[in-house]
Amino acid sequence: MLIRITSLTSHYVYKVNTYTVLRGAAADNLLERRFFMSERDNKLNIIEQFKILIKSIDKYDRHYYYLDLKNKKKPALIVMQLSHTGNGYINGSYVNTSAYKTTKAGDINIKNLTDAEIIQLIDEAIHNLT
Repeated sequence: MLIRITSLTSHYVYKVNTYTVLRGAAADNLLERRFFMSERDNKLNIIEQFKILIKSIDKYDRHYYYLDLKNKKKPALIVMQLSHTGNGYINGSYVNTSAYKTTKAGDINIKNLTDAEIIQLIDEAIHNLT
């Protein structure tokens, strides 16, 4: 049995027993957020395979990964600003950036990179620093 709870210009929310069914733009928004979360989680799982990296999270829930070097005072920033959308950057100072589109600062956007490319870039950065 479907009971219509609310209708806001083609946004419908139905209560089916204890399940909520969304229709229209609200459903698209929910699916989009779930896609972004799974994309970020996938990238987090890839990056966290590198046990040598130190993880840091800022107040905006952006993830940063550092490599602590014994011969330097400050740790080297490898992956920065990985947000809930799956967007983030790999520091281009430590890798060969000729095959990738970079920002003005020289960082590589990982939004559209494959898993293998992310692994390769992080591995290259770690290898170049150690």
